[in-house]
Amino acid sequence: MDQCITTLLSLEGWQVIGVEETARGWAVTVDAPRPARCPRCGAIRLHRHGTLPARAVPHLWIGVHPLMLTWVPRRWRCAACRQTVCPRPAGLRPPRRPP
Repeated sequence: MDQCITTLLSLEGWQVIGVEETARGWAVTVDAPRPARCPRCGAIRLHRHGTLPARAVPHLWIGVHPLMLTWVPRRWRCAACRQTVCPRPAGLRPPRRPP
């Protein structure tokens, strides 16, 4: 069933940790995969570089109710170029800082 959920949500490679129905819709908790390569230089040596606070965002709508997607962003650092990488679900834009 987990593979069906990840395919439906366009989250191939992500692991579904939990699915629950809430008063406002559905909540799906997922875990991000480790990046295979650095997006900047292509190196394969990435080291874990901490986590960010858990994020919950509306991902899809089922009728009039949102499907909330929750995950804990993990940061990875490239050993070659020192760039940090934080995978996020497909279709989500990077977070913006207020001006």
